[in-house]
Amino acid sequence: MHGASVVLAAHDAAFASQLADVLRAAGYDCHRTSDVSGVDLAGAAKNAAALAAAAAGSSGGPNAAGAAAGKVFAEVEAFAAQQGGRPETFAGLAGAGDLVATALAEQSRDRRAGELLGAGVPASEIAPSLGHAIEAVDTIPLLSDAMRRSGVDAPAVDGLAALIEGRVEPDRWARTLTAPPPRRRGAKAA
Repeated sequence: MHGASVVLAAHDAAFASQLADVLRAAGYDCHRTSDVSGVDLAGAAKNAAALAAAAAGSSGGPNAAGAAAGKVFAEVEAFAAQQGGRPETFAGLAGAGDLVATALAEQSRDRRAGELLGAGVPASEIAPSLGHAIEAVDTIPLLSDAMRRSGVDAPAVDGLAALIEGRVEPDRWARTLTAPPPRRRGAKAA
């Protein structure tokens, strides 16, 4: 298990301690937290960001990939904060650490799904093509809806949901990630 780290999130400290002991005995680098909602949403954020990076990078290159991952991750982090999640959860292993591992791993389902999505493969064909369920493909539209209902501004997540649902083409979506924000009416140019 060399290199395998896990984040154990639980409200019950005694249970978490016992389970952490078991995981460590099995060879895992186990980190405990009571930030259950933060860990849940950090996992959703890293899946969405890895998928977004691969989809955007397919047509837009590394700058679009970085913009996609950064914007999606930041938007979900803002939602997590609204739900009581802690910033250190997103900056740590459950968030940024897992994002790097997921985005870089050639065998990552989210990365491969994003590459297919970016190449124009319909979302409904991705899981059968890869032979695995792809959590991000199923959860991003739900996440987008939850964020919208909570009043969290999430244009990158909304755009990714539109891509998954086939409402926007991959190239068009990738271009939105690095386009300058629209000028507000009455704002003067610099």
